[in-house]
Amino acid sequence: MRIATFNVQHGRASDDASPDALGATRTTDASLARFEDAVAALDADVLALQEVEVGRRRSAGADLTLIAARATGAVAHRFVPTVRYRSLTGHESAYGIAIVSRLPVSEWHELHMPGLRLPRLRRTRRPPGLRVVGEEPRAAVAAVVASDDGPVTVVATHLSVRSPRNTDQLHVIHAWAARFPRPLVLAGDLNLRPGSPERITGWRSLAEAPTYPVTRPRAQIDHLLADGPITAGRAGRAPRTGVSDHRPLVAEVRIG
Repeated sequence: MRIATFNVQHGRASDDASPDALGATRTTDASLARFEDAVAALDADVLALQEVEVGRRRSAGADLTLIAARATGAVAHRFVPTVRYRSLTGHESAYGIAIVSRLPVSEWHELHMPGLRLPRLRRTRRPPGLRVVGEEPRAAVAAVVASDDGPVTVVATHLSVRSPRNTDQLHVIHAWAARFPRPLVLAGDLNLRPGSPERITGWRSLAEAPTYPVTRPRAQIDHLLADGPITAGRAGRAPRTGVSDHRPLVAEVRIG
């Protein structure tokens, strides 16, 4: 069984550095084709995705989860929005995380964690050097998939880039996931270096390879963690795909 996680950065090509007038890098139709090819090449039975979008202009209005499901031959998929948008013309779009699975899914579960909203400060009242930032909501989605060796729970998430919010969120997911069948795999962009997720959860790493930044990766912030009777069949890998600013993380696993 092959499990992978991939922060796809709204499907943009990793060599596309041409920002639009608002400073956002657009995903073109050609980039979407490359995204589909990249996901297909992973050949994952279960794939966790982060920074996927539906209906957003910067991702060519595409539903990236559907494209990934088509590319993998998935029989089940779920997109969980963390941020929803509505334009002045009433157009709705969203950004979030997803799971696509070639294996049947018997149960879906969602966890939503609120963002951090800070009061706006007038520039004249802001202390020198203070940068006021908010924090987008975060989420996790769990799929109980039917493998040849029995049920396996796969949890996908994308944690905050800020510490200690990311470690707090991981504690919440760890407690939430206690109810699900084992074995369990947590897959996602945790924005934490190796060692920290294992210490917080007590779970084991299934794959170790640098995933960020894409061209010359120096850090592993994307993880596959396991709890219960599941082991890595061979060394994990983080192939370059030509998509995103992250590399995906892939593991072959054995159950039992």
